Amino acid sequence: MDIIRILATILLVAVMIYAMTKKMNGAMILMGIGLLTLAIVTLITGKSVLPDESTGSRFFDIFQVTYTRFTSSLPTTTLQVMSVMGYVAFLNHIKASQMLTAIVVKPLQKLKNKYLVISLTMALGIILRIFIPSQVSLCALFLATMYPVLLALGFSRLTAASTCVVGTVIDWGPGCPNTGWVFNQPYIAEITDISTFFVRYQVPVVIISSIVMIVLFTVFTKMNEEKVLTEEKEEFGETEIGEALTAESFDVPKFYGLLPLFPIVLVLVFSKLFISSVTLSVATAHIFCFVVAFIINIIFSKKPITESFNGSQEMWTGMGNAMASAGILVAAGTTFSAGLSAIGGTNVLMDALAASSLGGSVSTAVSTALATFIAFMTGSGAPGLYTAVPLLPDVAAAAGMDVLGMIVPILVGGAIGRAISMVAPAVLIAASTSGVTNLKIVKRNLIPCLAAVVIATIASVIMF
Repeated sequence: MDIIRILATILLVAVMIYAMTKKMNGAMILMGIGLLTLAIVTLITGKSVLPDESTGSRFFDIFQVTYTRFTSSLPTTTLQVMSVMGYVAFLNHIKASQMLTAIVVKPLQKLKNKYLVISLTMALGIILRIFIPSQVSLCALFLATMYPVLLALGFSRLTAASTCVVGTVIDWGPGCPNTGWVFNQPYIAEITDISTFFVRYQVPVVIISSIVMIVLFTVFTKMNEEKVLTEEKEEFGETEIGEALTAESFDVPKFYGLLPLFPIVLVLVFSKLFISSVTLSVATAHIFCFVVAFIINIIFSKKPITESFNGSQEMWTGMGNAMASAGILVAAGTTFSAGLSAIGGTNVLMDALAASSLGGSVSTAVSTALATFIAFMTGSGAPGLYTAVPLLPDVAAAAGMDVLGMIVPILVGGAIGRAISMVAPAVLIAASTSGVTNLKIVKRNLIPCLAAVVIATIASVIMF
């Protein structure tokens, strides 16, 4: 039975990948396969797939899963994306995004090696993740700010979108929810505190693996960029290059270029870095920034006040468009993940690891590989972490390993696995924004991301 669960899990992922390559509607693929899987599991087991929140009918429970998954993702991830995309739509309307692009692109164009911008963008994202614990939120912010800059520098849509995904994928820092979960386990918390774990364990491993990931991603980008640009020219037509953009070409004040950066600054200020007494969500920050930008535009716009006032509709239209595209994709992806969970193939693999007598180094490598694989299949780093970490103290004790050293690469693998998952929210949002398929984004990210996981595993085994 266990081998059937594993094979069924692999088959489910293969069907999803095949359907995506045929450019079928992503939301319907994810939701359809998820519902079909839940129906098959119900028929085989004769049990409800939603025992705790059952409708009273096993048949309708299959569809109730979609409702519960949608309601859990819409108020959080999707609302964050909607608020960011709505704010971006309003800034595009008042020419603030274009002004930022024009101001930033001019000095960057003077760089002899424009690919250095890719590396710097990724490095910035990795650093910001310490203070912005949500990858989806930071990726959306990068899509609003860095994505148009990269396009204006002449990079392809694929490169710009993939950079925003990979550069924001690392989970680390005391504020990271997954790291926080680890230290909520009493057998971990009694060993050390979360700050010491971050400085002593996470920092060296993440720095080493991040450097490898950045270098490889930049190299692969340089190798493939001309080919990708040619393909995108045939598919999308010419992309506007930054030479045509100047601050003087937009009839708005230059300081409008600061408005797209305002939410990032706000989220950073009200974080553990500066003012920890106030917790400000990404959605709240963007709604506040919209109000500020709206008032500024009323005051400084040269258009009639009625026209400037009515321009606020762009915010709500942008939120609606985000809901119809990226939001529904994210929510549908949770239904697909529910189907995977119902099969239980990944749990079988982790249970097998717990029952094995592998050495510490091998156990670390296998645990990290499984956490990465689970993240690849589900689009989330949490399931692999929740499954693996409770097993590690016994494995570490038997092998004479440092359990904290074993946890570090699992955290890295679970995080990076999302950048190569076609159902990860950040990948889906990047695909929706750029018009590039999520499969292409995953293929671009694959080798640099897997290399980073391997290096993180080796570094952890050697250092700890």
